[in-house]
Amino acid sequence: MARGWIKPGNQIEGECDPAPGKGARATVRVATAKMNQKLANVLRAFSIELPLYAVLMATYVLLVLHFLGGWLFQLFRGERKIYAIAALALIVCQGFVLEILSRALLGLIKGKSEK
Repeated sequence: MARGWIKPGNQIEGECDPAPGKGARATVRVATAKMNQKLANVLRAFSIELPLYAVLMATYVLLVLHFLGGWLFQLFRGERKIYAIAALALIVCQGFVLEILSRALLGLIKGKSEK
């Protein structure tokens, strides 16, 4: 017998016995159905999050350019070190704010869809 194979009748630790009278195929079908359901949930969440992030990012970029564009350009031209610090601070703040907003919006969406 090839190395790594299990002899018939031997069980791996943690392996579940198939339901009595149903056999191993029924167990595989149940496990496959559960995995397909989890995959569907992940894909549904991803399909909601991706456009949401796109809209939030576009809004963020437009707001920063509108309100801080002139100031950032002056910093870039005159004080590169301060510009670098300001840019990093904007990146970190953007991450926090977008994460908070997207979690809140996804919570609202999930709450409405579960009712």
